[in-house]
Formats: sequence, C-alpha cells, structure tokens
Amino acid sequence: MRTFSSMLTIKNTVPVLLIIIITAASYLPIFENDFLNYWDTPHYSYIKNNPHITDLSLQSLKTYFLGQYDGHYHPLTLLSLAIDYQIGGLDPAQYHLTSYILHILNTLLVFWLILRLCNNYTTAVVTAALFGVHTLHVESVAWMSERKDLLYSFFYLSALISYVVYTSARNKKYYICAMALFLLSLLSKSQALSLAVTLLAVDYFSNRNVFDKKVLLEKVPFLLLSMAFGLGAWAAQKSAWDLSENPVSFVARIVYAGYAFVQYIAKLLVPLNLSAIYPYRFDADGGIPLLLWCNLVTVALVCILAAYAAKRSRLVFFGVAFFIINIFLLLKLFPVPKGNYYMADRYSYLPSIGFFFIAAVAFTALLKRTELKAVLKGLFIVYVAFLSVATYERCKIWKNDITFWNDIVAKNPTEFYAWSKRGFIRNALGDVQGALADYNRALEIRPGHYETYTAQAKARSTLGDYAGALTDLDIALRMRPGTALLHTERAVLRAVLKDFNGALADLDKALRLDPDYTFAYYLRGKAKHETGQNGCPDLHRAHSLGYTAARNELDLWCGK
Repeated sequence: MRTFSSMLTIKNTVPVLLIIIITAASYLPIFENDFLNYWDTPHYSYIKNNPHITDLSLQSLKTYFLGQYDGHYHPLTLLSLAIDYQIGGLDPAQYHLTSYILHILNTLLVFWLILRLCNNYTTAVVTAALFGVHTLHVESVAWMSERKDLLYSFFYLSALISYVVYTSARNKKYYICAMALFLLSLLSKSQALSLAVTLLAVDYFSNRNVFDKKVLLEKVPFLLLSMAFGLGAWAAQKSAWDLSENPVSFVARIVYAGYAFVQYIAKLLVPLNLSAIYPYRFDADGGIPLLLWCNLVTVALVCILAAYAAKRSRLVFFGVAFFIINIFLLLKLFPVPKGNYYMADRYSYLPSIGFFFIAAVAFTALLKRTELKAVLKGLFIVYVAFLSVATYERCKIWKNDITFWNDIVAKNPTEFYAWSKRGFIRNALGDVQGALADYNRALEIRPGHYETYTAQAKARSTLGDYAGALTDLDIALRMRPGTALLHTERAVLRAVLKDFNGALADLDKALRLDPDYTFAYYLRGKAKHETGQNGCPDLHRAHSLGYTAARNELDLWCGK
C-alpha cells in the first residue's frame, strides 16, 4: 500500500487543482449578491445593523466571548465578521470573499482528511469534488449570516485531521492540537459538539478498540467540552426565544425527522427543488400525511445497513456513521434549533461528507472491477459538471431580496409567510401594489395573521387609502387587543382622518398598556392640542423619556 506522502506527487496535484478551480468557478455569482433580509435574523441584524462588529476592540472582544448574540454563542464568528468590516466596511463582496475562501479551504481539508483516513487517492478526490461543487451547500456559502457554518467546519475538519494523525503517530501533540481546534470549532458554532462522537467512529475505522479504557478516556475532555457548549447553546437560545412554544407535536417531529433524513439523502443524490424554506405540511384536519410515515422505514433500513456494515465494511460504516452522527441533532427532534421548518440546506454542509465518502468508496470499487473505466470516469465528470452548473445558477437566487423571495414563493405557493415576507420586501422597495397583492394572498392562506394586517395597513397608508388601513388595524386589534403599538398606529390613522377624539381614546389605551411608551405621550400631547386641551404635560413627559423631537412642540406651544 502506498504511503500518504508518496501519493502527494506533482502529477497527483492536478486533480486537486481542478477541484479548486471548478469549486471556485461554481460560486463566482455570489460576488454579485447583496445583503438579504432572511427570516427574522437577516444580514441586517448580523452585519448591517450589528454594532458589535463595527468596533474591533478589547471591549467588543469581551462582548463576543461573554455573551450570546441572536440566540447563539459564536464569538469567533462575530470576530470574523468584525475583521471583514474593518477591511471592507459594508461592501457585501468582502463578506462573500471570506466565505468563498473558507469553502475552498474546507474542500481541501475534506480531501486531506479522506486521504489520511483511507490512504486512497481516488476516494479522497471524489469526496472532495462532490463536497466542493454540491448545490446543497449554496445556502452555507451564499448566505453571509451562515459564516458560522463555514468557520466551525473549518476547525472541525482540522481537528479531525489532527486526531487521525494522532491515532497513527501516537504523538500527544496532535491530540492536544485536536483539542484546541475542537474548542475553536465550538467557539464558531455549537453544532461542532458532535465531533466528540465522531471521534469514536474514527477509532473504529482506524481499527482501534473503542471499548479500551485508554481510548475511552481520550474522549472525556471532548465530551466535557461538548456538554458545556451544548448547555450553553440551549441557554443562549432560551434567552433569545421562547422554546416552550412549539407548534409541532413530538410525534410529528419524529415523523418529520424521518422525512428530513430521507430528503437530505435524496437531495444529496440529485439536488432538485431546493428552497430556503421547507415548512411543515399537514392535512386539512391537522394530521400528518400518510406518506410521511413511510420514511421511517427508510431510516430503519439505513440504520440496519450501518449495523451490517460495522461487521463487513469499515468504509461504508464510517460514511453512514459520520452522516448520522452529524445530522442527528439537526433533525428538529428537539426545541433547538428553533424554527417552523423541518430541514434546511445549510444543515447538510458537514454531514454530507459521510454521504460523499460512501459514493466515493463505491466509485473507487467500481473502477477496479469494470472494464469500462473511461465510461465511468466520463459519467462522473458529467455529474460533477451538472452539480457545478446547478450550483452556479442557485447562487443567483441569493442575488437580492426579490430574487430570493421569488424563488421561495415559487417553491412554496401555499406558505403564507413567504407571501407576507415578499410583501414586506416589495413595500420597502416601493412596489406598494405588489406588496398589497402579496399580503392579500398571505391572508387568504392564513386569515388570522394580525402582523400581515398591520403590514397591509402601512402599505394602504402609503397609497393614501387611510380608511382601508384603518379597517386592517381594526381587524388586527380584534386579534391582539392588548397591543400598545397597534393602538398607537391606529391613533395615527385616526388623527390623519381628523378623528382626534378616537385617536385620544387609542392613545389612552396604549399608555395604560405601556406607561413608558414615549411616542404615545408625544402623539397624545399633539392630539390634545388639536382638540383645544393642554397637551404640554404629555409633551414634557415624552421629552423627559428621551423623545427629543418633542422639543419643537414644547417651544411652539408650551414656552421655553
């Protein structure tokens, strides 16, 4: 058997260089892409409106490492975004460049890891090629806010390589290096905690006795770090979101976890009908579609295959185990990660290596057994070319808010959130009529969504349809009567329609609900003035609470 160093010849570097070139070419469109407003944690909060990344100082570093941001603890991710900001400010190309480089580096690390593991150059090249160009990875690379995915994978793969070298060289410095890299991976994204279990799969693959006391003790530091960061991730998400509110029952989550598991495999094989949103789907009576239950059989078969491969093929077992270990916590069986969706393309980024490894092992075996080697290699080249073109085109979907949400609406025509969100984007871009059409469709799908009625009211106001806007807010308030903001917004409309008494009634209600609502005091002061009452106390109150714009009315109506 050839040694690791003997395979790294000048001739053998050509396929690796080709992998780099085709991967780089596949993702070129991302440099034309802008910031996106995605879900409720958009680039705007991660980059454009994130004050933590604008000042790279000791104080900002303290903020990164001692607190959570947007329900996540990922200080190194914030640090990398801060470095980008120092270099390029708010130029989207700078953030894309870092993600672009990280993905190419991760592709090279996949090649190195597989070459170290199985000592087979062909298997390493095929695995890396599939990882580099696969269309399912576009979300991780093109979505700037997913920097954490790329960064944690970089350190995760580096840690695995160090551990693989340790298992063969038995040199403690590689073990320590693996520990340090694992910590860096956890500091980039808590999803890295699965590495502690992945190491056991590496041990089995390397023909080590996984039940040996020494081998098990080696995992203790990794497991302790995993537990600490796992609890930290839970606490971070709990502090940012209400994890007790889950619209999907545990039984439904099990069924959808099986469906997601099968869908990941299907889309890794042929990446068709990809979407940034995969919402839960239920029957009209709220039940789970019967066909979804069948996916649990497929999951069981994969597990049986893994058990069978454990005795017959360490190569296949490692690939299956790697995929299962790293996708398990992302199958939405638990309240985290939070979100009303059953899968996401980005979740497959690291786990996909296991699938690609099995495909590469099968391809390598076929090359040895068939006389049609040229045909088989040709088919592989065609498949990689197909993935590359699909990836290139998929990157364009992430160009801007409109191209992005157009794709989501096309893939999910019955998902109310997609229509509502596109309506918001259209309204922000000045296409008010388009926004109203989207809001109308969203409300046809989910008539009781008060936030869409509120957004529709704002769009109608822009067109001067104040009566229509008032009707929308009346409906929204019937759904959420105890909302100070809605009462204040309705007061504004009533004031525009010269119904100052109605406006005062709404503002009185808003201030009973929220006694420190600064803007409501300001509006009530103005409304009182319009009805001949003394609005100065309210204007003084607004000014004292920090609403400096009230100074103008105070000077005009209330004296100095």
